Amino acid sequence: MSSHCHQVIDFVNNQLTEKEQQAFEHHLASCSECKKEVEELQALMQDLPFAATPIEPPADLKERVLAKVLEDDQPMVSEKVVPMLRKKNWYTPALAAALFLSVIANMYLISTNTDGEGQPTVIQSASLAPSDNSYQAFASIIGTEGGGQNLVIQASQLDELSGDEVYQVWLINEEGPIPTGSFTPDVSGNGTIVYNLSKDLQKVDWDQVAISIEPNPNSETPLGEVVLAGNL
Repeated sequence: MSSHCHQVIDFVNNQLTEKEQQAFEHHLASCSECKKEVEELQALMQDLPFAATPIEPPADLKERVLAKVLEDDQPMVSEKVVPMLRKKNWYTPALAAALFLSVIANMYLISTNTDGEGQPTVIQSASLAPSDNSYQAFASIIGTEGGGQNLVIQASQLDELSGDEVYQVWLINEEGPIPTGSFTPDVSGNGTIVYNLSKDLQKVDWDQVAISIEPNPNSETPLGEVVLAGNL
């Protein structure tokens, strides 16, 4: 494996320096495996927002999350955050209509994949319902080649933040919430994050995913308002 192969997600997320990006693009010309992985991830990032019907989360979700935080006095270990992916606004009606047929085809192929080799698989997904705003977001846990899993979040129509504020993503089960990455939206109110789930996190049966506004990207438990949530 080339020394550049580990940079696939950073490349997709536009997190490489100009020099690193040029080197990786040169690497892509000779590495079919990385090229395929980049193309598949970019295709999934484009298609996922249209792939699920909105699910209304429980009305007491925020209270449950915050109650768990108050009773839990143990510090939580944060996974490495993969920063926001810069992306175009895929939510215009005209573009949504143009992509509709290709989205259906792509999601069908993913869901009916029989060889199980080299193809990303949607393990869990949910559209997130806003609390009292016009925010939109879609969450999906994607199985990758080699047994890995990524949590992919795409959001739109987000409000601009101030100072060090971030939108923080949380995976939630009966044990409470854990932080799974943070991001800030672009000038159009769109934001995307790809978060690598550790082997331990892959074994957990997650119930819900939520997004809150936090004062900084270092929150180990929710401190701010939960603005989006959905059942997995």
